[in-house]
Amino acid sequence: MLSQFRLLQRTDLPACATIYAKVFSAPPWSEVWTDQAALTRLQHLYDSKGFVGMLFEKQEVQGFVLGTIEPFNTGNLFYLREMCMAQEVQAQGLGSQLFNAFEQQLRLHEVEQIYLATARGSNAEKFYARLGFAAAQNMVFYDKKLMP
Repeated sequence: MLSQFRLLQRTDLPACATIYAKVFSAPPWSEVWTDQAALTRLQHLYDSKGFVGMLFEKQEVQGFVLGTIEPFNTGNLFYLREMCMAQEVQAQGLGSQLFNAFEQQLRLHEVEQIYLATARGSNAEKFYARLGFAAAQNMVFYDKKLMP
């Protein structure tokens, strides 16, 4: 099978969940993810109104990007919820290629702007900066813990 980028289908979610659990359980994230917990999250996102996702595969799924299109007063925005590349294919330019292909797909949906949240000072932040993202000067990201 040749390498390809294609729209993500529901049947791709288990393979994406396996990659997600491995990547986000490892440093620098070091979060506790099982394949089942990752699958539950990805299914939830897939079922969200406005969902769009794309993956990269070469024999098997190697990475994916997904999120939701949201209407706004100025046009369509895209909230990038997850982007993940298998550890063995990271730092080879494939994530950038996947994202560039995905941007073309978003243009077909008349998306005017993409926004996301990621860890400050992380390799992910550097990756997104190389793709042309910049920290929003007029926005701040907050969180509030409700459970111990």
